[in-house]
Amino acid sequence: MNIWEANYNTVAFTPHVCTVEDGASDKDGCDSNSYCTGDATFLGQSFTVDTNSVITIVTQFIVSDNTSTDTLFEVCSFYVEGDIIISNSAVSKTASGDTNSLEDRSGLAQLGRAFGDSMVLVLSLWNDHEANMLWLDGDYPAIVSPTSPGVARG
Repeated sequence: MNIWEANYNTVAFTPHVCTVEDGASDKDGCDSNSYCTGDATFLGQSFTVDTNSVITIVTQFIVSDNTSTDTLFEVCSFYVEGDIIISNSAVSKTASGDTNSLEDRSGLAQLGRAFGDSMVLVLSLWNDHEANMLWLDGDYPAIVSPTSPGVARG
């Protein structure tokens, strides 16, 4: 679960789930990136969420009956900038034409079951030498026209 992959130009939320039956993990994840799905002015310098300012990101994992044993059905984030609360950009995976691999692997329910087995929160800074982080804030995949839906990412 990548809760927040970001720089000052863009942000992505990327759950990676695995199936129990065949052990196949979702290497690429099912990312949610507001720039990639059409909201190019949501997060960045002097945008709705202004990365020139101090911001706090709140991510909530929501179950239907507010117990620790129920099925996870939603993950939502919002931003706090000063005393202003900013709702996350409304994005849709269908806008980019990408495969919704999260749902192919039982979606949030599978992720919720994994949370039940205990997890550790880890903060890391990293680089991607294979794709040069283009999947976060560049045109990706690089072999597709930048004007194609979902290619421009930030």
